[in-house]
Amino acid sequence: MKAGYQAEYFTYPASEKSTTDPPSRQFDSLEKVVVHRIIERVAPSGSREKQVLLLFQKEGKDFATVVGFFDSKEKQYEMLFDDLFYLKDPHDIYNHWSRETWAKIQAHQLEQGMTFAQVALSLGNGNLVTTQAGGVQLYQFNRRPGGEAGKSRVRFSEGRVTEYEIMGKSR
Repeated sequence: MKAGYQAEYFTYPASEKSTTDPPSRQFDSLEKVVVHRIIERVAPSGSREKQVLLLFQKEGKDFATVVGFFDSKEKQYEMLFDDLFYLKDPHDIYNHWSRETWAKIQAHQLEQGMTFAQVALSLGNGNLVTTQAGGVQLYQFNRRPGGEAGKSRVRFSEGRVTEYEIMGKSR
């Protein structure tokens, strides 16, 4: 899962014709999803007429997540696969990272010297807050180290963490 802590999924209703969804949950960062089926259904609301759902199982239960939309007026699909998922295992993409680095990422740790990609895998995608003099970038993530809900602000210089702030604590 590329969009960990952002992308949502929900219990898949017994009827594919259902137009209301039960409460949703968020995927964890790096969560693996095994697809069982992809379907279309009428969109619950909004201007788009159909949703494309990816169906999968987790802990023995059926779930779905929205992976695209079909707009019959424009007669085209808008698919979100590249935004939501890694098409290849990140361990293969970043096979030059050490086991120690991967252990930190899987434990959702944050520390100085980590690259932006490592932080995004650890805490989920962040939002750029500002770019400062010298190209220093400040990002906000909606997770704390350890994967807990909360906010983390991370300052990057030359693509690496130089400092971070978690719920009022500076490092």
